[in-house]
Amino acid sequence: MLTRNLEEFLEKNRKYISEVSSLLSKSIPSEPVPLIEHVDTIIIHRSRMVVLLATANSLLDLAEHEALTPKSKSLTELDRETRQKAEVRDYRMWRDILYGLVTSIDSTRNWGQSALAFEKTLATIEGGRT
Repeated sequence: MLTRNLEEFLEKNRKYISEVSSLLSKSIPSEPVPLIEHVDTIIIHRSRMVVLLATANSLLDLAEHEALTPKSKSLTELDRETRQKAEVRDYRMWRDILYGLVTSIDSTRNWGQSALAFEKTLATIEGGRT
């Protein structure tokens, strides 16, 4: 059942995830106006990506629960954990991808704010020299 849920999740969102990933792979402009436009374009996607990340976390939790192997004398605890991790690897991979994208969006926003603050400081310094 959960494989179908992951497949449905990816079927609905893979294109969007790919588009956001592509946006984040573009170089960041150094000029203030294009920089603001670029950062704004990326930040717009943050809330939806956070929702997708939360959904991926929920799917991972459910998959881990379903993948639990009952305790038995023939399996060690390590065997049980290893089997569980192997069963949910795709869920974890997609969760980690989404986490990375949300983190990249946040980093882009922070870098943009820092770059704009630097531009403003530089303009103030240069304006004081004339």
